[in-house]
Amino acid sequence: MARETPLHQHPKIQDGAQSIHRAMAIIRIVADHNYTGVKLSRVAKDVQLPSSTTHRMLSVLADEGMLSYNAMTKSYHLGVLLARLGFEARQYELRHAYRDILERIARQTEDTAYLLMQSGYDVLCVDRVVDSTPIQVLTFDVGKRRPLGVGPGSLAILASLPQEEMQRILRHNARRYAGFVGFEPDDMQHMIDTYRRQGYIVNSVTPYTMGVGVALHDKAGKLVGAMSVNAIVSKMDEKRQQEIAHLIRSEISGGRI
Repeated sequence: MARETPLHQHPKIQDGAQSIHRAMAIIRIVADHNYTGVKLSRVAKDVQLPSSTTHRMLSVLADEGMLSYNAMTKSYHLGVLLARLGFEARQYELRHAYRDILERIARQTEDTAYLLMQSGYDVLCVDRVVDSTPIQVLTFDVGKRRPLGVGPGSLAILASLPQEEMQRILRHNARRYAGFVGFEPDDMQHMIDTYRRQGYIVNSVTPYTMGVGVALHDKAGKLVGAMSVNAIVSKMDEKRQQEIAHLIRSEISGGRI
């Protein structure tokens, strides 16, 4: 009786695995030249495959959104889907890295703590921890977006960006800010200056709540997001605002990724 070939040694499985390895090698090559783009001939040379084979694989990767093709320059760049996958991975990495800190902040303040990150011209709520306080402030749901700059954590991110990028976002979102009270151009600039001066910002998106926001930086000093604590206005006197800002800064300084 003939012995069956182990599944991982089956020729079709091996061919499939080899194709995946080749596809990943092509993506890495394109990534290395993403800024300027890379042509078929260069990819084929680097991956050591015939141009016809390389072209077929590039076409499939482009069809799937992993790569994009610029017909004008005849060059390849990383695709939208790949960027989206990277963004999703970063989102969950951030949530995993800061979940314990978020829980401690919510527990110590007895209020709602938020974890936020930039997503283009928006801010994304990555995580939220609600303490057992009788009055819960739920101003932002996990997975929801707002214009970047609206809300304390969102403003902390905006104020921490390079000046040119910050100004571009302000211009792009100008009409969107008009839908929120207290986010006129002069208000925005004042809050940005305040954040840069004191290292935290206090503002509100809804009439009866107030929040304190602080930007998050990784160990290399790169901006990765922000944390904020939101509560009812009556609990947020100036002394408590400062205490919350100090607590957030103290917690995140020891938990950077």
